[in-house]
Amino acid sequence: MLKRCCIGPHIVDYDWVVHTSNYWVCDGIITLADIERAWQVGDVLQRELRLLGTENRHNIGDLTVMPSSHLSRSTEHIPYWISKATCRFVLSPSGVMPDDMFQHSHRLGVLKLSRCTFSFSLPPFLCCHSLRFLWLDHCQDIQTRTHNIDVEKEEELDHNTTVLWECFQSLWVLDLRHTDCDQILSARVMDLMIQLRELNVMGARNWDMSHLQGRLRNIRKLRVTKSTCYFNNNVFSGMWNMELLDFSGNIVRQGMATLSGPESNNSLKTVIIGGCDGLKIISFRGCKELKNLFLKGSLGNLNELDLSGTRVKMLDFGGVETSSIPKKLILLGCEKLRAILWPQKVIREGWFGVLLSIDTMSTSTSADGGEAPLAHPHVDPSIQRQKEEIFKARWRISLMDTRFLRSLSPVRWYLGGSSIHIDVCHAATVGGSNIQGTSSDELVQVQPHTSTLMDSKYRDILKGGPVAIVMMRDCPKIFVRQWTQVVACIINVIMHGQSNKLLEDNPSITSIPGQADTCALLLPHFLCEAATSLHVYDNPAITSIPAPPQGSGWRSIRWCRMERCPKLHTVFTTPEGSNVKSFFWLETFWASQLLSACYIWDRPTQSYFYNLNLLHLDHCPRLVHVLPFSKWEGDTLGALETLEIVYCGDLREVFPLDPQLQEQDKILEFPKLRHIHLHELPMLQRISGCRMWAPKLETIKIRGCCSLKRLPLVGRNTMPPKVDCEKEWWDNLEWDGLEKYHHPSLYEPSHSLY
Repeated sequence: MLKRCCIGPHIVDYDWVVHTSNYWVCDGIITLADIERAWQVGDVLQRELRLLGTENRHNIGDLTVMPSSHLSRSTEHIPYWISKATCRFVLSPSGVMPDDMFQHSHRLGVLKLSRCTFSFSLPPFLCCHSLRFLWLDHCQDIQTRTHNIDVEKEEELDHNTTVLWECFQSLWVLDLRHTDCDQILSARVMDLMIQLRELNVMGARNWDMSHLQGRLRNIRKLRVTKSTCYFNNNVFSGMWNMELLDFSGNIVRQGMATLSGPESNNSLKTVIIGGCDGLKIISFRGCKELKNLFLKGSLGNLNELDLSGTRVKMLDFGGVETSSIPKKLILLGCEKLRAILWPQKVIREGWFGVLLSIDTMSTSTSADGGEAPLAHPHVDPSIQRQKEEIFKARWRISLMDTRFLRSLSPVRWYLGGSSIHIDVCHAATVGGSNIQGTSSDELVQVQPHTSTLMDSKYRDILKGGPVAIVMMRDCPKIFVRQWTQVVACIINVIMHGQSNKLLEDNPSITSIPGQADTCALLLPHFLCEAATSLHVYDNPAITSIPAPPQGSGWRSIRWCRMERCPKLHTVFTTPEGSNVKSFFWLETFWASQLLSACYIWDRPTQSYFYNLNLLHLDHCPRLVHVLPFSKWEGDTLGALETLEIVYCGDLREVFPLDPQLQEQDKILEFPKLRHIHLHELPMLQRISGCRMWAPKLETIKIRGCCSLKRLPLVGRNTMPPKVDCEKEWWDNLEWDGLEKYHHPSLYEPSHSLY
């Protein structure tokens, strides 16, 4: 084998990288009764036996094997042909091959013609009926060279194509390089290539490649490189067995705006695309075995890249010109996708209007090729509709491993100032189907809204009617910026048991006492900084949402909703000693049915929640306090309008103060507070501090708060706030007196029955 590999080392470019296994099988070196098995053995040997390197010279006896690059330079102007049957080279000084050159070469299996001249209409190798491998390199047509064309003879030959070119029926490998012989790829000749496994075309000029469509059904490897050709959009249709496609350095003249993989192909594993001009869409949707996609150079004005349903693990744009990054990136059902690598410098101006759709867990897509709505069966329908409307045709990312989100760091500037919604739920049931690997115990824990309420400790109370009856208002809509040149992005994090247990990355998180392990939501620093809304729901595994280890916080968040997370112990874990001003822009916080939550914020933060407008809590039976403060500035909670807390049996104080601040007996001002609703809070002693002033207070609705002894102070010249409460509780309240605007006459009580 080594001896044959070294024949003519100073003259011939064998292109071992491409053709090693082709030589071994087509030349009979590897001989097996099962030809498919022979090709498999050849491919394995090519990978394992790196006989000829491409970086250094190798000495084998008295021979020096030269790399392909050196070989190709040494053969630029030498006409020759080589075959295994003769084991020798034939050099022709004139370069013109006699018509009878291969008259007695019936057993010839491998043939390479380099810089030879012969009739393309009647090539000398047509009598080689055992030909398996044909390589034409820089060959010329004798008629083109002499400019003497017999039209009648051409027509006669064309009518006898089937008979004359029957040697192509046994051909396995065809390599055409810088040889203007498009007759070989005519429809009639290709219809004869029923066994062709590999086709390489390089340097073709103005060829019509549309004839490939619907043909070459046995093709395994197809390379069209450095060519100028005419294609159509479905040129690869029917190539169901294709394993490799190399489409690099081409100029598409017309007809082909979409490069798409063959439909129903379960064999395609590797695709190479680069330096191609004229393409608008690249799509390999549904190529289930596609693992490797290599993109390089300029892709022209590429609008869309669709790899939905493939097994691509890494999408690498590192070698792509930044101006060629596709405007629309669709990666639905890419369960193996782990990262996206971006160019070092991404042109910002070219990315306005870019659409990104990534789903690393669900293979379901809608009928029109878009993403099927990711709907959890227990989500509030109004919230689900908002998500579908707001983020339609925007950035959509669904994943199970939050580490993938680190891939977006190089383009994080594009998300700056945008609307980013983070959705976190459990993988038990998404889109109505069970996710493989979810235990039956976990499935039981995720129940519909009403069922969860009825199974809680308040079952007896709730039998009379749904909890919605006692709520003052619905949750506000998800916040979305109204700027015209910003992207809206929704990120769905599907947590699957302990699959998101990445706490070793965050040393600030410690285990919760009494629990064997923890499962925290860990997001990249830049996403915590940029997220504008967060919805965590129906998750039986998550225990906390810690701040990133870099010390950043949720600086941009405006809307936050947590519900039905039975193991959530602390909603937001603040690192000890942190001076990060988080939640500055937070307007809406809504927490519901957090059965294990003791704290919403476990430690005081440096933020004063200037913009918090609505604070709603319901069915958090173990909650001790909501938000502690170590300092109280004039604008602290200055925008709070609605405070609603329902069925939180252990709650003692909503906004506890630092002991030193508590001793000052300072009147805490809530300048915009209008509505207070407290229901079944038997342990609640106060809202915040000893005394609080709410000059714009309008309604107070209190039931089952036997430990609460004081109401907020009100304004002098304002309408008396309406107080709906039990008469016995009203009669036992403590008052500071009329002169301090804290007297029963300043309120309008009523004692209606529930």
